[in-house]
Amino acid sequence: MKIRYGALVLAGCLVLAGCGAKDAEVREAETAAQETEAQEAEAPAQESENPEAAAGVPADEAKDAEAAEEDSEGTDIYAEFLKNGAAMTVHKDGIRSGGLDFSQLYEEGESCTLQDVEDRTAECLVREWANPGEEVEPEVLWAMVDCGNDGEEELALCITYPMPSEQWRQYMILKDKGDELALSYMGCAWSRDDIVPDRFGYIAEDGSGGAAVHLFDKSFVDKDGNWHFLYGAETEVYPENLYYEGEFHDMSGYGLDLSDLMVLKYYFEPEWSEDRPTWLTYALYEDSYDQEDTYGLFWKFSGDSSIYGEDSEYHRAFAEEGMETVTMDEIEEMIASRMEETGFEKSLYYSGEMPDWKQLMPGDVSVAFEEDAGELPDDILETVIETGEYSTRLVFSAKKPVRDFRILAVELEDVGPDGKPLFRTEEKYLQKQLEPGKPLAAEVVFYGDLPNIGFSYTDGDGKEQRFAVFVSGKDGSLELSGF
Repeated sequence: MKIRYGALVLAGCLVLAGCGAKDAEVREAETAAQETEAQEAEAPAQESENPEAAAGVPADEAKDAEAAEEDSEGTDIYAEFLKNGAAMTVHKDGIRSGGLDFSQLYEEGESCTLQDVEDRTAECLVREWANPGEEVEPEVLWAMVDCGNDGEEELALCITYPMPSEQWRQYMILKDKGDELALSYMGCAWSRDDIVPDRFGYIAEDGSGGAAVHLFDKSFVDKDGNWHFLYGAETEVYPENLYYEGEFHDMSGYGLDLSDLMVLKYYFEPEWSEDRPTWLTYALYEDSYDQEDTYGLFWKFSGDSSIYGEDSEYHRAFAEEGMETVTMDEIEEMIASRMEETGFEKSLYYSGEMPDWKQLMPGDVSVAFEEDAGELPDDILETVIETGEYSTRLVFSAKKPVRDFRILAVELEDVGPDGKPLFRTEEKYLQKQLEPGKPLAAEVVFYGDLPNIGFSYTDGDGKEQRFAVFVSGKDGSLELSGF
């Protein structure tokens, strides 16, 4: 839904210069016709530019109405989705199959809430990867991105599913298209396959196929919320035994210096298949990164075009093995053609900046600094846990009714085998029932980097939930850690 930044055009004012008493009437007579003519010419333009004023709506009321309309639009549907108050529409074109094949979990066009997404992925992981009885508690990060740098924001999500064996991460980008909240992109990252989304919609995937083999996929979400695959490349360094088109090729018998040789296989279709077209090339490289590399692999290539000549030892070796190669210049032309075909422009879709990820607070109770909590009711519950020069007020708000809400003093004791912190706790305050719309403000003091404040409650299923509250070292926001 587009945010409209309208501006009311106010009617111009004619300022008359004051004159002495003697010539006031003379000057009025001289300028009367000019003023009348100017006002008559100005009025139609003002009425056209300011229909509210033309309709007899006071300027202040018109401004208030415009502000209210802007507030009702914006990113409200994204906020509702984060609160499970709105659902996305699934479009499988943007679902990647790397890592976990998410496409098997969804039907085209179906509606899903954030909770649906978390539950389906968690159930899949427990079924395929977890030990018997093991539970997965998703952790959600969200950020606003601007795909295409057009001033209209999209919602990006990174959902982590922590398990002893692996840290699975599910990345998503959602676009408010007015008539639907559309799933534009979904991908899976894990220890062997990373995903790095850019603030402007560019998505870089980096997968490892072993010590010498890496795969790089480049794609983006455009300003209209459509996902486009740009290209991918599989790279292999020291290609002594090179696998290509179903066969292994021994490259060690041609007298080549393989220590600085990289073989690259480029493709322009996102999904692997036996007949996916692939273009084979090679380059000499240095063991360093180059952020301006036009091929997008961030390797620093050396050498010149002579290595592709027919009399080159490299060209002869590949030809001897029956492998047809292209030059890196030809690859660059293919990439440029692909970018033009998809509408990709680096200035629009690549900022070099990561999204500003924020934690979506888990559970049925959220916490915020009082100044960030919005308008509070006059009959807000209040308590003082600790006061002093550096005290601050936290506001605890229930999303659903909870029982036995406790504010805790916490002290880190150890870290469990699952990587979760273990805290010693002491009850400081008890509220038998915490209801939505009836928040609790508590004065507390934070000490150092480790959490010293926490809270617990019994949820609607009768299960106790416990969280430590800490201040982010990145931006000073509040974050929670379940324990």
